[in-house]
Amino acid sequence: MNYLLADIILIIHFFIAFFVFLGLFFPIPYKLNWNFAKNFYLRFVHLLLITIILFETLIGFICPLTIFENILRGNTDTRTFISKWLQNLLFWDFSIVYFILIYFICFFWTVFIWFYYPPKKINM
Repeated sequence: MNYLLADIILIIHFFIAFFVFLGLFFPIPYKLNWNFAKNFYLRFVHLLLITIILFETLIGFICPLTIFENILRGNTDTRTFISKWLQNLLFWDFSIVYFILIYFICFFWTVFIWFYYPPKKINM
C-alpha cells in the first residue's frame, strides 16, 4: 500500500513539474488568443510554483513531495514500474549550481511573461 501511495505522490509531482515546464510557453497560446493562457489564477499558480521551487533550491530544502515519497518507500531501492520511469524523468543527477541557474532563468522568464503577456481576471 505504501508503494501505491508513493507512486500517486510521484505522479502528482510529475504533473506539477510538467505544468511548471509547460507554463514557460504561455506566450505561444497567449498570442493565439487562447483564454487559458490569459487566466489570472492559472498564471498566478504557475508564478507561485516557480517561486517556491527557486526558493526551496536556494535554501537547500528538499521538496515535500519528494520527502513524503521517500518516507513511503522507506528509502529502499525497490521501485515500481511507474516510479522507475517517472523518477528518471523527474530527478537528474546534476550539481545544485545547475539547478539554481535553471530555476533562476525560469523564474525571471516567468516574471517577464507575466508583465509582457499579462494575465486577465476573468469573471465567472
